[in-house]
Amino acid sequence: MNVGTGGQIAWCTKNILPTEELEVRPFTDDYFLNVGAGTTGGEAWFWFADCVQQWFQEMGVVLSDSEVLERLNRLSQIPADNNKLEPIIWEPSFQGTRNDTRLRASISNIGRHNFNLSELSRGLLCGIVDSLNQFYENSENPLVDRKRLVISGNFFEHHGWLAQYLAKRYCIDVVTPAFQEQAAVGAAILTGREVFPNDEKWNQFPITYRMLAKSSQH
Repeated sequence: MNVGTGGQIAWCTKNILPTEELEVRPFTDDYFLNVGAGTTGGEAWFWFADCVQQWFQEMGVVLSDSEVLERLNRLSQIPADNNKLEPIIWEPSFQGTRNDTRLRASISNIGRHNFNLSELSRGLLCGIVDSLNQFYENSENPLVDRKRLVISGNFFEHHGWLAQYLAKRYCIDVVTPAFQEQAAVGAAILTGREVFPNDEKWNQFPITYRMLAKSSQH
């Protein structure tokens, strides 16, 4: 799962079972890459921050961009159950989906006590990663034995607590590549393997991961 301005989730299989939501692309070693490409990601978070900043301005309170983001980032880290509140649920399809641009976002599970900036912030961030995972959950071609979820992108750098959220919600270990510029390094490794298939340094290139959160099943 990679989230930057936008977001994607991808996994490899030996067979092709595309759906309206998924793209299936050729991959290395006779595999196919299933790709669920969303229309939302970090861009939605910055849009929400802009909205909050505008609400404050309408009430006569001026906050800078950095102040708004810093406060929302801090508020989002507080789990709803810490305050004995039910979480707010976002479906963040602000610009529709790739298949239906007419769809719009929605918020649900609003009660008298949870409609606050903390729950709105956390709910949106959770909704972004949940919307990507739905590509996998709705797929007709899931993995036979899921061992871990690899996450990357600046979105997770700024919201590190989402690793624990994903591990708990989907009962899977969450890791991240143990190097910087993960997408660029991954592309270089795949290119090297294809262009120089007989060069052992590419076939044995060390790919290591850093554990971020353990599954609750452990």
